[in-house]
This record gives sequence, structure tokens and C-alpha cells, in this order.
Amino acid sequence: MSSKEQLREQILQKMEEKLLVQPFDTIRIDAIAKELRISKRTIYEIFDSKDIIFQILVERFHESFVAQYEIVILKLKNHELTFSEGMMLLVRCATRINGLKTKEIWNKLPFLANDIKLSREQMFTELLDIAIEQGIVRKDLRKNIYFMIMNTVSAAMHDPSTRNEFEITAADFQHLHEIIHCGILTDEGRGVIEQMKPLIKK
Repeated sequence: MSSKEQLREQILQKMEEKLLVQPFDTIRIDAIAKELRISKRTIYEIFDSKDIIFQILVERFHESFVAQYEIVILKLKNHELTFSEGMMLLVRCATRINGLKTKEIWNKLPFLANDIKLSREQMFTELLDIAIEQGIVRKDLRKNIYFMIMNTVSAAMHDPSTRNEFEITAADFQHLHEIIHCGILTDEGRGVIEQMKPLIKK
């Protein structure tokens, strides 16, 4: 890797770090340049704009998600992974791109955001169909409701106000998805919920 390519990766990494803790519009290129001990001009010699850096990160993370998805699908078909294990691998991979601020992706890159949304829904539909065929996921699952739940919950958990109020950690993200995938999608999970109903106070 050339020195220019290394610098390019350092800039992308620094932008990702900042996106995880602050809104995109508040990130300043001169601040990134200062932390990397380079000039602002050097960054603009590599990237045309701050928006381009953001777009490259989003595209890269989606490509990594697609690659992970293809591995999971193959292993599921070969019975090398359980459904829950496959879902959690994809959820962890998807969480990385969600950490880049889902709303900002829609605001800055609406066409790319829509393509990513449709692509993910197609992939998760195939994943769910395999699980239904294998008798892992309940047959009466309404996929549109599933996607609504996932999109709503993901957006809420990545909202800064929600994270500040509930002090959400990475472990909480994993636990939430375990609840969704084991408590809603499977008959076993549904049975657990039924058993708990008498314990819930009206």
C-alpha cells in the first residue's frame, strides 16, 4: 500500500470515529487534518469533499454487509450455522453502518440509502425464507411487520436522545436483537411469552 493509500485509509478511519460520537454536519475537515497532523489541503487533494468521504464509508460498510450475508446464507444452507447465529452476525455487521447515523445517510445520500434499504430487505427475506423452510422460524411470520419492527427499533436505539436517556451499550444492542429474533420469530420464543402473560399485572 502506497503512502497516499495509507493516508486515505487514515482519513476514512478518523471520519468514522467522529461519526460515532457527533453529527456529520459538526465534523470539521480542519479538525481531522489537525489530529492526523496533515494539512486541510492534503485531505482535499485525496477527497473532493466531506460528503464524498461519508459516501465512501457508507458504500464500504454496505459492501462488507453483503459479503458477510453471502457467507451466512451459504453456511445456513449447509447447516453450519444456526439461524440465531447467522442473524446475530448480520446484525453486528449492520450495526456498524447504522452507527454512521441512519438519518444522516437518508439526508445526505437518499438514493444510496434507499438502495441499501431495499437490498437489505431482499437479503433478510431470503434468510427468513430459509429459516421457515428449515422449520426454525414460525410460518405465520408477516415479514412486513418484522421489517417495520427492526427499522423502528434500530432508528430509536441509534437516536442520541435515546442512548443518553437509557445509557445503551453494545451489549444492549445484542440483547435487544436476541429478544426480537428469539421472542418474536420462533415458536419457542412465542411460548415463553405466553407463559409470562399470567405474571404480567393488568
